[in-house]
Amino acid sequence: MRRRPPSLLLWVGLVAACVPASASPSEAPTGSAAASAPASVAPAGPSAHLLGDGPVLDGPHVGADYILPGALTWANEAYHLWGRTFTEEEGHPSRGVYATSTDAMIWTVADGDPFASIGLDLFDPGPIPSTVLLEPDGSGLMYLWGLPTEGTAVFYRATAPAPEGPWVADPEPVLTPTSGEWDGGGIDFPSVIRTDEGYLMLYSAWRLSEPNSNTVGMATSLDGIEWIKSAGPVIEPGLCGEFDARSIATPRLRDAGDGWYLLYNGLSDDLNAGAAVGIAWTPDLRTWSCANAAPALVHTEIPGSEGIHSIAVAADARGPELLVESLEPGRSELWLADLSMPAP
Repeated sequence: MRRRPPSLLLWVGLVAACVPASASPSEAPTGSAAASAPASVAPAGPSAHLLGDGPVLDGPHVGADYILPGALTWANEAYHLWGRTFTEEEGHPSRGVYATSTDAMIWTVADGDPFASIGLDLFDPGPIPSTVLLEPDGSGLMYLWGLPTEGTAVFYRATAPAPEGPWVADPEPVLTPTSGEWDGGGIDFPSVIRTDEGYLMLYSAWRLSEPNSNTVGMATSLDGIEWIKSAGPVIEPGLCGEFDARSIATPRLRDAGDGWYLLYNGLSDDLNAGAAVGIAWTPDLRTWSCANAAPALVHTEIPGSEGIHSIAVAADARGPELLVESLEPGRSELWLADLSMPAP
């Protein structure tokens, strides 16, 4: 794997985007004209509440300073987590991690790097998993992002015979930014689901001229390999009001039976406030509205937190479904949260 000095440049940029008073969002969703203005909001919307009195995983637990919860899936009566670890100490490069749990509270971390045979030549921090779809036999399909060239992330598709790997990527990316367009500044965190027509992807995107104002883009595919992007963003900042007025990032879909919730990181115009978890609603994966004008979770609700960095959602979990990466001094922790999801 190629490296670029400093080895944690991308990670530092992502962290900086989520720490109060220091930053800019590393990703955010944009929307269609119908979704760009705050929509009607139910009086009592969905919310998140933390479970337990401490984190369920942290960087030191996996031999690192930070742990990014890239992809979270519920399959075969268990939770599966694929992530990435980071260490600030020189000589300790980022590596992949795979962990399992039956209750999302107690996790077993597998030995080795599930992406050791990924087959991609990427800059640090290497392949970052974002979505994994598992079959009943344990084989899987993954969508990940990484940096094949300086400063420009693209999406890849990978497969494996088992959740722990070995994961092997297709050599060519499945989605790239379009220079000069609404996603020309960068793309990351693809969230992919199967639909009756094939596959649907939501992802963070931003213009080169607006690196601190992320939007959400959409793409569709019949086979999961060839993708067609929407003509513009499908969710814009300000969907729910003040707390996401500047940026909507890290889109994560959650099946609600008669529709879908979308959890995301929202940033207000006041960067001192840091990222907050917001929730949007769609009955058809095309039209979006705000599910709750108030944030579902803010970092001040997490003991000792200096900011929320990223989130991961198990789309059809039979129990708690949300992992929140909280930034602590010199490390990060994963906290478990459950969602209260009344019908919109």
